[in-house]
Amino acid sequence: MLCPRRATGKNASDLIMALDAMDLLHTGMFDGFCLGSSDSDFTTLAMRMRQDGVKVYGFGRGHTPQGYVAACDKFIYLESLETA
Repeated sequence: MLCPRRATGKNASDLIMALDAMDLLHTGMFDGFCLGSSDSDFTTLAMRMRQDGVKVYGFGRGHTPQGYVAACDKFIYLESLETA
């Protein structure tokens, strides 16, 4: 995600994506979200989305923290999708 100059720093993209996701959640138009990240910073977002009754599907690498995996309804490890 491209961050405008006014939003710089390590977590700027994460914060912008979380805000966009919450905006989408509050439209009431979606019954599920896919979060593609191995970053535990998205744990609270996944938990909050589930609180509102939507399904959360996570996609990430094998090193994804267990807390984030558990916060999703279903978590798919990208390694399981890779072909030789």
